[in-house]
Parts: sequence; structure tokens; C-alpha cells
Amino acid sequence: MSTQQVLIKDTTLRDGEQCPGGRFTSDQKLQLGIALLNAGVDRLEVASATVRGDEEPFARIAAWAKANGHLGRIEALGFINERSIDWIVEHGGAGSIVNLLGKGSRRHCVEHLKREPQQHWDDIKRVAAYARERGLTVQLYLEDWSQGMLATVPGEKGRQVPDPYVREMVASLLDRQPNVGRIILCDTLGVLRPSQVFDGIRNVRTWARTKLPVSFHGHNDFGLATANCLAAVRGGADTVDVTVNGLGERAGNACLHEVVEALRLYGRNVGVPRSVLRELSEMVSVFSRRRLPPNAPIVGRDVFHNTAGIHADGDAKGELYVPDARRPEAYGAHLTHTLGKLSGKASVRSNCRQLGLQLDDAQVTELHQRVLALSESKPWVTVGDLQLLAAELLGRPDLVVFEVLLETGRAGWEGMDGASFRGQVRFRGAVHDVAGKGDGEFNAFIQAVRGLSAPQQLRLPTLVDYEVVIPPTPSSPTDPSAALTQAVITWEYSESGTRFITAGVDTNQVRAAIKAAAQAINLANTNGIR
Repeated sequence: MSTQQVLIKDTTLRDGEQCPGGRFTSDQKLQLGIALLNAGVDRLEVASATVRGDEEPFARIAAWAKANGHLGRIEALGFINERSIDWIVEHGGAGSIVNLLGKGSRRHCVEHLKREPQQHWDDIKRVAAYARERGLTVQLYLEDWSQGMLATVPGEKGRQVPDPYVREMVASLLDRQPNVGRIILCDTLGVLRPSQVFDGIRNVRTWARTKLPVSFHGHNDFGLATANCLAAVRGGADTVDVTVNGLGERAGNACLHEVVEALRLYGRNVGVPRSVLRELSEMVSVFSRRRLPPNAPIVGRDVFHNTAGIHADGDAKGELYVPDARRPEAYGAHLTHTLGKLSGKASVRSNCRQLGLQLDDAQVTELHQRVLALSESKPWVTVGDLQLLAAELLGRPDLVVFEVLLETGRAGWEGMDGASFRGQVRFRGAVHDVAGKGDGEFNAFIQAVRGLSAPQQLRLPTLVDYEVVIPPTPSSPTDPSAALTQAVITWEYSESGTRFITAGVDTNQVRAAIKAAAQAINLANTNGIR
């Protein structure tokens, strides 16, 4: 591929809502819309005209965009009727873009709309002309274009031949047709292979007999959305449609962070910098209430965690497992060597360096053995665990400055009632009675500990993500509730932005989370990660 610029159109606020339970509030849409425009997406589709509930967020985004000189980057889906055009203009969209929803296959045209092809094409021409009169730029979706391209009809002697519907539609609408400024070719059901996308776009550009810009809108039903976007660009598309985290109907749309990074890998220029990808992903994950899998490419929690000991050893000898094309610093992250049953001594040394601990070879060997032993009972050994193990090995009580007294008669669970916590903690050698209330029991614990922040100068890292995992292990035959729960919590130091993970394991979900939090507080108040 050449270094030519590829334009990115984001449709998270419109097509992204077409996932089960998908709904953004008006405030969320405004916040996310501004973030995406500031992040460098070239165009932003924010609503479906006439859909109930889209009026306010569309008007707010359009007003912000107009005030900041971006109204020409704002798009809305419009149906083939004048009412859609009026809706966009009446809500502040004059000067923006309407994406008319045309039918890109004969079946959709005849069976869905109950219109003959020429009738449908005439309708599009009429509404496109009306939209131009009202001050809108017109683009045309060819919905189900993929199946329209694949369809066949009976030919001579009963043989099946390619359905000419798409070719005839393109010729009818775009040959010397001034009202449509772009066509958007949709693989609505995600059924195309990359080679078919490439050939299909080449064909459409030939049939149009014009240099009209072409966009590709792909879905991920067979996991090919990113590959199909690359093929579309090779075939002549100058724009690809994406959503943050791949939100969308069924298996979702082409994913913003995957597509822009794949385009970079192929030498194309895109306007969305790497530094914003994780922030956008996390924002949409929170707003959509949909967690990304930890191994999601580019922005997943585990992407910059090397687990195998041989990888840690190679990194220590020359960053042999850190690709130049994907350095963690470019994404606001840092490389971590995970501890567990596959860890080597290089993994232990790497984590000790993060903690500021200097150990000799014999101490590293012994600490490595203790990590392996702990990994037999705890799925994820974290840097917080390592600090506790090192404190015991080295005889360094200064490495353990915070404890929740769960195991004593003065237990932290004493008086637990609903969303409240009352108990005792030890901080820098002194025992403190603490109490707090919150939205939940874990939040109540955090509020209780927060009471020590000012008088005792206790530092609390910021909680970024909280995941509870119940491993699918058989319950105890004598105690059905004995399955262990693991709480995995991501924290961040507000001063440096450095993130780290702690994990707690217990038969009780809240206790597991409190164990993970205790490790984080201990790290924050010693010479741990900064």
C-alpha cells in the first residue's frame, strides 16, 4: 500500500447503539462525540433521523460542532423521505451531511421496501435533490451491497448470471448525478471475503464512470472486518467506517483501534494518533457497559503483559519481545512481565526493579520458588504479592505498611451491615478503627480507609477497573459455596499515570476485592511502582 491518507468515519454513536442493550445518554453522546472529533476522526455519524431520543444529542453535538468549525464533519443517517431531511435541518444540522439509506440489493429493494428498482432510484434522486436544497451534503449508503454483488439471476438457457442490480443502480444514480457526493458500500451482514471487497469496489468505481469518493462499511460476522477494510482501501476506497471497540449489530462493526493500527502497519496515514486509542476504548467500555476481552488487540489489558519467562529473559537482554511497530509508550502504557507458573527468574528481577528492590542471585532464586508455590493456589500472582513475599524473605517489615486485620478477633468484618464497613486496619505499625458507608460493601471499605488519608497521610491510588472472576472449578462436595472468587483490580497513580494490577482470592467476593485493595494501598505507601 502507498502512504496515501485514509479517512476514518466513526459511527459509534449511531451504528454502535445497534448492539443488544446499546444506548448512550445525551451527555455521554456529547462527551464521546467531542472526544472523537478532537481525537482526529475525519467524520462522525451521530444519529438516525426521526428516531425517538436522538433529537437532543444530535442538536447538542451539531451546536458544539458548529461553534467549533466542525459541522461539515457531522453526519446523520437519513431515510428515503423528506421528513428525514427536515428533521436534520430542524435540529441544527444545516451544513452537515446526510447519509441516505439506499438499498444495495434487489431483494432488499423489492421485498423490504416493496418498490421496483427504478422507483427506488427515482425516490433517492428526489430526496437527494431536496437535501441539497436544504443545505445538506448528500452521501448514499448501499445497504446490503455485499449480497447485491453476490446475487445471481436466471440467464440464457436457465443458467445463473450475476444480478445487474448494483451496476444498474450505480449507473442510474451516479452518472452525471450532481446531488450525491459519495457512496458508502455496505457489507451489512459481514459475508464478504477480502478479495471480494477488493473486486467489488473496483467494479463500482468502474461502473460509476466518475471519480466519486467511495467508503466501505463492514461488519465483523466472520471476523474479517479489519481485513476487509484493508482490502477496500487497496480497491480504491478513501474512507472506512468504524466504531470504537467494534460496537454494533450482531458481531459488531469494524473496530477503530484495529483498523487504524492495521492501516499504519500497511504504511497508510491516518489522522487518529495512537495515544488516544486506549482512552477512547475505555470511555466506550464504560458508557456501553461492555467490557473488552483482556486479550483484545492494541488496547486490551493483557496486550503489554509478557507472561513466559523466556520472554522476560529476552526483554532483559535487548527488548527482544517488544516490536518496534507497537511500543507500549506510544499507547500510554508500559511493559509488564506477569508472574505465575510460567515465570522465570528474569520475570522476578523485572518486577523487583519496578519495586526498587535490589536482590542478589540467591535471593532471586528463592523468591522465584516462592512465586511458583503461590501460583499453585492463586491464578494471578501480582506485583503486590511479590512485595509481600519479598518482605518475608528479606526480613523487611517496612515493605508491609498496610494490613486489614481480617484474621483476628477484631476483624474488619465486625459490624458489616449492608453498604457499610467497620473494622480495624494497621498502618505504619499503628492500629486504627475505621468505618465508612458506600454504594456497596467494597466501596464502603474504600471510604473507611479514605478517612486515614489526611490525618495519617495514607495515599490511595485511583481505581480504574474492577473485575470479579469466578473460575469454573467444581464446588466443594461438602460446601457448595466454597468456589474461590478472584477480584482483579487495575489502579493508577494520579501523579504519573502509571497503572498496575492487584488481585485478591477468597470465597467471598468483597473479601477478595479488599485483599486486592490492601495490596494496592501497601504499594502506594512504600517505594512500590510509581
